[in-house]
Amino acid sequence: MSPLEPGVLQSLVESSLDGIVVIHDRWRVVYANPAACRILRRQREEVVGHDFLEFIAEGYRQRQRHQSLLGIAGLYDTVIVWPGGQERIVTYSTELLPSPHKDQSFAILRDVTEERQARQEAQRKNRQLSALLETSQGVALTLELEPLLEQLLEKLAGVVEYLGAAIFTLEGESLELQSYRGPLPQEKLVRHWDLNLAQHSRQVIRQRSPVILSDVGADTPLAQAFRATAEAQLGYVPKIIGTWMGVPLMVRDRIIGLLAFDHQRTGAYGLEQIELAQAFAQQAAVAIENARLYDQVRRARDEAWTLAQAVTSTALEGSLENTLHTLSMAVARVSGALATAVLYGPSSGGLPWQHMASFGFPPGYEAAVVALAREGAPLPSDEAFRSGRVVIRQGLREWVLRHPQYAPLHPFERKAPWETVVCLPMRFREESVGVLVIYLPGGEPGPNEMAFLTPIADLAAIAVENARLSEIKERQVVLEERQRLARELHDSVSQALYGIALGARAAQNAAERNPQALKEPLEYVLALAEAGIAEMRALIFELRPESLQEEGLVAALARQAAAVRARYELQVEARLEEEPELSLDTKEALYRVAQEAIHNVVKHAEASRVWLTLESRPEAVLLEVQDDGKGFDPTQDFPGHLGQRSMRERSEAIGAGLTVESAPGQGTRVRVRLPLQTPKSR
Repeated sequence: MSPLEPGVLQSLVESSLDGIVVIHDRWRVVYANPAACRILRRQREEVVGHDFLEFIAEGYRQRQRHQSLLGIAGLYDTVIVWPGGQERIVTYSTELLPSPHKDQSFAILRDVTEERQARQEAQRKNRQLSALLETSQGVALTLELEPLLEQLLEKLAGVVEYLGAAIFTLEGESLELQSYRGPLPQEKLVRHWDLNLAQHSRQVIRQRSPVILSDVGADTPLAQAFRATAEAQLGYVPKIIGTWMGVPLMVRDRIIGLLAFDHQRTGAYGLEQIELAQAFAQQAAVAIENARLYDQVRRARDEAWTLAQAVTSTALEGSLENTLHTLSMAVARVSGALATAVLYGPSSGGLPWQHMASFGFPPGYEAAVVALAREGAPLPSDEAFRSGRVVIRQGLREWVLRHPQYAPLHPFERKAPWETVVCLPMRFREESVGVLVIYLPGGEPGPNEMAFLTPIADLAAIAVENARLSEIKERQVVLEERQRLARELHDSVSQALYGIALGARAAQNAAERNPQALKEPLEYVLALAEAGIAEMRALIFELRPESLQEEGLVAALARQAAAVRARYELQVEARLEEEPELSLDTKEALYRVAQEAIHNVVKHAEASRVWLTLESRPEAVLLEVQDDGKGFDPTQDFPGHLGQRSMRERSEAIGAGLTVESAPGQGTRVRVRLPLQTPKSR
């Protein structure tokens, strides 16, 4: 192929869309085509003859000079400056011209500013969309409120540029700061922001749309409100803030809070930032609401479980008074009440309540209420009990002070911190058994609070009923035990005394007729007396089980064996080792199990021999009662026979295991094994 004619070549260079310049002696421009002049925004005479570095932004000149000194050819980026000062991004490629022009090179220029800006804008949009997507995915998996708020502010930085950002929740007429990220010190942050003062924030909530203060230092009402709020809450107006933007957090057309942005530049936010902030706020609001609901449910569950455990354990282990007292304290703790009272059991006359427990009242308050009850003054608690419905009295202080009949309460209500009393009937099997009274600092509790408090009243009714039934059961057990001891006295000691009287009379008659015949009746009397003494000792021990602490389990079991021998003429072999180191309650439980097992032998086994064994091993204490009686099938139920169940319950109460081995015609063996490492045995 023949080379191009110089004229054709020059025409191609002149019409090229790319800028072409020829540089002589490093940087002096000796030629520039029209495209190069357009790119540089200068006339040809303003380019040719000038140092090319004059057109390059000052910050880039050193790099271009370094590349020239090295004589490096290639494709580069640089920034040029137009006559008006605007900077443009230019790519250029350089090549050295062939000999004889060793001091000359040429450069091909292309303005890529719009292209780069479009690419950067696309990348920025992608980052924003990615941040929104990550936020959507992340918050959907986070139900813990505190880490969720931190995550939201971290993700927000990739969506909307900010100096500082804060998340507020709406609580009545104020905003509560939940989380903040920015330059202000955490220890100086104010958690409570009054909306009556912060009118710029109130405007966001009132119009339910974003509000921008392009210049917080401007002389506008909202900018003035911003500065006044900062001065009142922080003590100063941060000078580093130029722009403020507030975006509402909304869930199903209900505002739950505010998302606030600070930027150091004035006029930093426009329509694009508003749209991005709204998209982010929509996701954030749903996530925050879900986290708050989850936290409420979890807290209510935990509080209810704690309350149930406290009350149930007390009801099972303590008296009715202890149950009521525990309940009143637990309700105050889990409900946030200032004071609580539990009223239980209407009496037949006199005071309206048989039992009352309270928590949080000043000294003398309960006495004043009792005085009012005696006078028949109408009380919200009485109304709740009679109607079986919740009674709520708002403005309690004003209501009490307005009526002279409540004069005993006036000194207390003038200083009382509460405003509302809630009386919840405690119902058991569709009947009112008491009232749970809760004093609150604010107004009427909302649906969520009532949904939590109502089951508490039901739980209280069950707890106090359990405690009452437990007391009745204890009294019944005491009565049955007394009746049993009376039968034992009648069946054993009374008969022994009767036999002694008969023997003494026979000895008296024999002495009158034949003094030599006294020996046999006297021996009979002596045997009966010894048996009676053994019986009395065993019965006295049953009446005074605290003797276990003084004399020990081994002595108690030995006395029981002696009493059975004397009373029922059974052969009882007692193999009792050294006294085990156990608590008094544990020793009494083991003694009662042995007593019940021997009682079953006497009553049902038709046995002639009984073996009673107590062994103390390093790892466990073993108690065993075995007989040679008729035996039975332990898998069968025997209505009215509660001995096995009683022994099993006593064993389980101390952490011991009970086994009953028997079969028809093969006798019975009752075995208790108590591990010594069991906490209850110590």
